[in-house]
Amino acid sequence: LNLSKALASGALHRESAMREALELCMAEAGLLVFREQGFPLPGDEQVRISSLFGAGEMHSTHVGHGKAENEDIFRLSNDKSEGIVGPGAEWHCDGSFEEEVFSHAGYHVVEVPERGSAGTSFSHLAVVHDLLDPKERRILQQMATVNSHSGVLHPMVFQHPTNQRLSVFLHLAMTGAVVHVEPSGKRTALNKEDMSSLFNRLNDLYNHSRSALHHKYEAGDLVMIDNWAVAHRAQDGSFSQADGLRVLHRTTVKGSYELAVQNLGLPKSLPEEKPPTWFPPEAVWVKEYVGFRWRPCEEKDMSGGRSLEQVQFQTPCFESSLHSSEHVSRSLWTDRFDRDEL
Repeated sequence: LNLSKALASGALHRESAMREALELCMAEAGLLVFREQGFPLPGDEQVRISSLFGAGEMHSTHVGHGKAENEDIFRLSNDKSEGIVGPGAEWHCDGSFEEEVFSHAGYHVVEVPERGSAGTSFSHLAVVHDLLDPKERRILQQMATVNSHSGVLHPMVFQHPTNQRLSVFLHLAMTGAVVHVEPSGKRTALNKEDMSSLFNRLNDLYNHSRSALHHKYEAGDLVMIDNWAVAHRAQDGSFSQADGLRVLHRTTVKGSYELAVQNLGLPKSLPEEKPPTWFPPEAVWVKEYVGFRWRPCEEKDMSGGRSLEQVQFQTPCFESSLHSSEHVSRSLWTDRFDRDEL
């Protein structure tokens, strides 16, 4: 299916059955890969295609780059003279700092490296939920994340508005706190050990062979995703220049629904610089661009010749040669509930 030709012919438009079917397929599968859409696909055309979905308008909050063809194009690259370098290395959903998380996103590589390929990994959030054990699901349903940049709260388990499947939500780079509400209404927040355990556990499930798809771009690919159905991340090596120049154009679409915390008695946001008075003294509270640092910085993070300071500006890692995520308990965050330590 050539989307530009379908638009030009009138077969594809906001009220068409074709658009509705594509959006339903995205909700179920998480993403659709459209081959041979033009190389490079003009930025204005990518915006036009993207705006067919969700609320029907773009929602662009990114940093601009001088070589972007359109203000709604987020231009990413492994060369700072060609695009923005560095963001997106952890699993996340775009627009997590908004109450109305972006509904859809589009990805098109306009410069494919000469050797290898510029890849993006995607993970189906409903499958991640299904991979949890019953105790983990029960606990997560009583939890919400606090975005480190905006203070907006989102539930850690939500029902997708289109496919109705229970899904997990966690931005692994911009979460500044995780709160829990007991059935009695008592509120608390996780400490460093609990959050490290939880983040490593969900990172494992995001990377699980049943939930993850590792896409390698071909010239002309346009990948459209349901941003509520899948999380994504840049694949290792995306910022290295060893294989040649990589440039990717991303578009994001305004959400039609609020990803709101329901039935937990929590506010929509905690925008204050200091934690609420009901946070325990040992609870994690981060109000910066990058949230809780849950893993050590690794050699792969330094690709592209970036310094540790540059990496830590965009990546939730800490400098340490003594700790490894492999040795972090994946069950500690649930064990503490069993012992009533929260």
